[in-house]
Amino acid sequence: YDAVGYRLLGTEARAVQDSEAIYDGSFAAAAVFTRWRRLVGPVVLDLGLRWDALHYRSINGLTGGGALADTHRLLSPKIGARYLIGGNFAIAASLSRGFRGAPGVIGDPARLPMRAWAKELAGEFSPGDARIRLALFRLDVTGERIQDPITREISGAGRSVRQGIEGSLDAPLGGRLRLAASATVNRATISETVAPAHAAVAALAFASDDPPRPSFHLEPLVPGDPVPGVSRYLARLGLDYALPRRATIGALLRLNGPFTPIGEPSVRTKAYSLVDMTGTVAMGQAGWAIDWELQNLLNVRYPEVRASGYLNPGAPRVLRVAIRYQPQDSR
Repeated sequence: YDAVGYRLLGTEARAVQDSEAIYDGSFAAAAVFTRWRRLVGPVVLDLGLRWDALHYRSINGLTGGGALADTHRLLSPKIGARYLIGGNFAIAASLSRGFRGAPGVIGDPARLPMRAWAKELAGEFSPGDARIRLALFRLDVTGERIQDPITREISGAGRSVRQGIEGSLDAPLGGRLRLAASATVNRATISETVAPAHAAVAALAFASDDPPRPSFHLEPLVPGDPVPGVSRYLARLGLDYALPRRATIGALLRLNGPFTPIGEPSVRTKAYSLVDMTGTVAMGQAGWAIDWELQNLLNVRYPEVRASGYLNPGAPRVLRVAIRYQPQDSR
């Protein structure tokens, strides 16, 4: 159970002029899940079923009136199978249904969750301590809603398809060095569009001597357009080296392909790559350790979010340090 509040204030020169939205709401959820797994000859069967009840309730502080509430009930099955071929090779397949809440549900509790059917067919090869996996995937989404973070407009509940191929490799390179790599190629397209019932577009205030209002490049989505914000491909390549005295050091290369900004279906961003450094240092025999990560080592400029002609840059070089404690086994 969660109690939530949402306030959207109109400002001018950082001074609050009025309230554009005031909601007080709550969210309650309950779920039941059952799973059955069994080895039938060379095939591992994995069956699951989950039932969820989601209850949304909200009060609009601007318009007044009573509370709006709605309950959504969802049934999500899962079917999986893994066929063992010899000692090192297997083929796996799965079909499952999932969901997540739609944006803007606090203002409209009747808004249905976004639902998706996920399908995957994969091959797995495990020679020695190495593991190689290659998979084809497809995600069929219904109730697809996309919110523009600049204009706050929420698209209608349409449909989309995400499909592609992904692979991963985890293998030792000698006694102390280990390689981990993964890549995903994703073709995500809009298959059906529905006009939004209410377009929550920001109203910006400008004085008479201010420059003209900006253009938000509000181009509507049509079937065949790429799903905004989804990268065409992703890749990661990492190396970890085990140092003496329970210490490790590693490097990670992250590659992010081009994506279509929200509100600009005809635009593509440029691909970018980032380099991170990671490491762990054990502190004696007491179970304490220091984990550190230097992200964006080369201080690359890249777009984390782009929408309607505006850009939110990604984080610059940053150092993160954490102290971790893991109790030692007393046996």
